[in-house]
Amino acid sequence: MTSETAPAAEPKLKGWRLVAANLREPKVLVMLLLGFSSGIPIYLVGNTLGYWMRENAIELSTIGFLSWVGLAYSLKFLWAPLIDKLDAPVLGKWLGRRRGWMLLSQVIVAIALFGMANVQPQEGQLVLWGQTLDQLVVFGVLALVVAFASATQDIVIDAWRIEIASSNEQQGLLTATSALGYRGALLVTDSLILIFAAHIGWSLSYEVMAALMGVGILATFLAREPAASVQAAAASHGSMLSAQGIYDAIVAPFVVFFREHGKWALVMLLAISLYRLPDFVLGPMANPFYADLGLDKETVGAVRGSFGLLATTLGIAAAGLCAVRFGFFTTLMAGAVLGPGSNLAFSYLALHGADAGVFTAVMVIDNFLLGLRRRGADRLHVQPDQRWLHGHAVRPAQLVLRAARQGTEGNVRLDDRTTGSGPQFARGVFAILRRNGPDRDTRTATVPGPGRSPHGRPRTSGGMTRHRPGRKPE
Repeated sequence: MTSETAPAAEPKLKGWRLVAANLREPKVLVMLLLGFSSGIPIYLVGNTLGYWMRENAIELSTIGFLSWVGLAYSLKFLWAPLIDKLDAPVLGKWLGRRRGWMLLSQVIVAIALFGMANVQPQEGQLVLWGQTLDQLVVFGVLALVVAFASATQDIVIDAWRIEIASSNEQQGLLTATSALGYRGALLVTDSLILIFAAHIGWSLSYEVMAALMGVGILATFLAREPAASVQAAAASHGSMLSAQGIYDAIVAPFVVFFREHGKWALVMLLAISLYRLPDFVLGPMANPFYADLGLDKETVGAVRGSFGLLATTLGIAAAGLCAVRFGFFTTLMAGAVLGPGSNLAFSYLALHGADAGVFTAVMVIDNFLLGLRRRGADRLHVQPDQRWLHGHAVRPAQLVLRAARQGTEGNVRLDDRTTGSGPQFARGVFAILRRNGPDRDTRTATVPGPGRSPHGRPRTSGGMTRHRPGRKPE
C-alpha cells in the first residue's frame, strides 16, 4: 500500500497570486494553442464546406450526404480505447503516447485540408497515378480523412489536458483556456474564412487553414508528456485482441460509467445525444441556404463575427442567470423548447430573401437561443475529478465517454470548449481564487440526481445551495 507524503514546506500562494502562478505555467499557453488547433477542422468539413460546395453548383442532396463525414466526431468513442492504449506509429516512441498521436493527427489534417483546397468540390474526372477517379468522390474522401484525424486529435488533446493538470482548480483553468483557443478557431473558420474567400478564393483560404494547423504542431513540441501517460506506456498490457483486452478497452469503461451514475446513466447519455439534435440537422444546410438566397459571403461573415458573437455571449449569460434563479433543470428545458423554435426565424428570412437587416435580426435571435442551449449542453458535461481519474481502471472510461459526449453534436459540435470563451476563462480563474477556502469542496460538478443541485450538493429552493455555518458541504 502506498501513502502520499507531504511536499517540502514552501510559501503557500493564495488569491490572485495563485491565479498568476497558474497562468505563468507553460501548460496554459500550450492548452490555448491546442484548443485553437482542435477548433480549426470542424467547420471546414461541415458548415463552411457547404457554402463552398453550393457556390460550385453542387446539389443539396450531395451536400447533405457529404456532411455525414461529421459522424466521425460522433463515433470516435469506438477508437478512443486504441488511442488510449497504443502508441502512434513511429512518433509514439519519439514523443510519447499523447504527443505522438497529437502530431500524427495534426499533420494528417493539414495534408488533407491542402488536398481539399487543390482538388476542389466540382463535378468532373480526376486522374491520379494513371487512374481516372470522380473528382467529387476524391474530395469527399479527403473530407472524411480530415474529420477522422480531427476527431482523433480531440481525443488525445482531452486526454493530455486531463492528465497534465495538477489539481481540480487547474483543470478548470485549462478547460477555460482551451475554450478560449477553440472559440477563436471557430470565429476564423465560421466567419473570417467567408471574408477571405470573397477576396482570395476558396482554395487559397483552405490552404491558409491548413497552414494554421501549424499552431497545433508548435504546441505539440512545446508540450511535455504527462507522467501518467509515461507510466501507462511503460506498464505491460495484455494483448488488445484477447478477451480481457477487449473487455478492458471497450466494455469496462461503460460498466464503470453506469456503476458510477446508476439509473441516471442512460438518461444522461440520451440527454447528451439528443439535446442538440435540431442544430445537427440544420447546421450543414444553413450556409447553402444563405447562398441560395443570394447573400454574399462578406455579409454573412461580418454579421456572424459581430452581432452573432455578441448575441451568443448574451445568451450564455442569460442562461447562467436563469440557472441561478430558476435552477439547472428549468433552464435546460427552456433551451430544449426555445432552441428548435428559433428555426422559425429562418422561415421568415426565406420570405424576405437577401435582406441584410432581416438576416442580422435572424442571426441575433438564433445565436441568442444557441447560447442558451450551449450553456445547457455545458452543464450536462461531467467534469473529471482528479482523484477519480488517477485510478488506472477508470481513466480510460473517462476518455472514452468524454469522447462520446463531445462528438454527439456532429458537424456543429459545440461542447464545453465553445460555450463562451470569456465566461469559461472567468470561471477557471474564479475556481483558482476559491482554492483552499474554508468550505471548499474539492469535488467537481456532476450531473445532478434527484434532490441534488448541479454541483452534487443538497438542493434548496430557487436552485441555490445553503450551507450550515462551520460545516463543509456534503
